[in-house]
Amino acid sequence: MLRVFFTFFLMMIVVHSLPQGSGGDLYLPPKEKPGYDYPSPLNPSKPGSKPPAGDEKHESGMPFDFSYAVNDIETSNDFQHKANSDGDITRGEYRVVLPDERVQVVRYTADWKNGYNAEISYE
Repeated sequence: MLRVFFTFFLMMIVVHSLPQGSGGDLYLPPKEKPGYDYPSPLNPSKPGSKPPAGDEKHESGMPFDFSYAVNDIETSNDFQHKANSDGDITRGEYRVVLPDERVQVVRYTADWKNGYNAEISYE
C-alpha cells in the first residue's frame, strides 16, 4: 500500500513539474492590435441649411379649463392648481401650504412666443 501511494506521489510531482502551456511570449507585446475596425461611411452627411427667418409655424392647442385641490390631513399635503387656456395663451395658479404654514402662490402665463412666465408670492 505504501508503495502504491509513493508511486502515485512521484507521478504527481512529475506531472506538475512539466511546463504548462507555451509560456515563451508572455512578456512580448500583443501580435494584433485589439479593437474594432469599422467601415468608413459610404455617404457622409452634409451640413444642412438653416430655415429662413420668420418661418415659425404655430398651431393653436385645444382650449381647456380645469382645477383640482388636495387637502390630506394625514400626510399634511395641501395644494391647489387652476389653469385655463384659449388655445394660445395658458394662464394658471398654484397654491401650496408650506411646512412653516405660509401659502406659496405661483401665478403664471405661458404662450408659444414668450414661454413660461411666473410670479411668486406668499400669503
